[in-house]
Amino acid sequence: MSDKPEYAENVVELGVPVEQVWEAITTPAGLTSFMADQVEVEPGVGGHIQLGWGGEMMAPGTIDAWEPGRLLRLHGNGISEEWLLEGRGGATAVRLVFSGYGDTDWDETYDAFDATGALILEMLLSWLDEHHGAGPTDTRVTARLPLDTAAAWAAALGSGGLGVTADPDTIGVGDSFALTLQGGDPVPAQLRTYGVRNEALFAIPEWNGARLLLMVRHRDDASVLTLGLTTYDASATEAAQGRLERTTRAMEKQFSN
Repeated sequence: MSDKPEYAENVVELGVPVEQVWEAITTPAGLTSFMADQVEVEPGVGGHIQLGWGGEMMAPGTIDAWEPGRLLRLHGNGISEEWLLEGRGGATAVRLVFSGYGDTDWDETYDAFDATGALILEMLLSWLDEHHGAGPTDTRVTARLPLDTAAAWAAALGSGGLGVTADPDTIGVGDSFALTLQGGDPVPAQLRTYGVRNEALFAIPEWNGARLLLMVRHRDDASVLTLGLTTYDASATEAAQGRLERTTRAMEKQFSN
């Protein structure tokens, strides 16, 4: 029997009023600022929220609880997603819970959604609390590598990729690194989330607290590596994008047949 809890829960406290957090998680303008590329919302019980990335929409989540400023609960594909908000003066405690996974390996599914919840709340924290709701700029580049997921993940973190000089199995949230993106000097960064679904999120202080998301997904006998950068300083975006593109092109060249 698994010793994992029956649900995956993550909690964060934001230094903004609860009304601002509710707008962030229930409106297209809010959700596209920290979570998705495209969003459709039909508010209220019986309505839905649908998210998309890169022009591809996920299945919508049906809303079965809608209590403004307190509770949002969605369900879809056998998964329940619950947001609980608690106002604390001018601050807000946010609790994000995933549950109800059906006939899947519980340990693996728990770990996956625990990591997903941590990633979502970290991006919400970055946007609302650290950058006070400033308009973000998102840059995304990809590389297709003829490797399995584990090998692609090791390559992405290794000297030919981001240059994280540590064992991928032992690094942890809060660790600091110098990321060796192509086309410039190493960039100091701190690991903010790290998940078993092959996702890692780094904060980059010298780029005005930008967030760099690394993802690796298996697709059609290869692995697709994605570097997604969210910046809050327009002057840094163009140069950063060039470095991300050079890094992914170098990795594709390294592993080309």
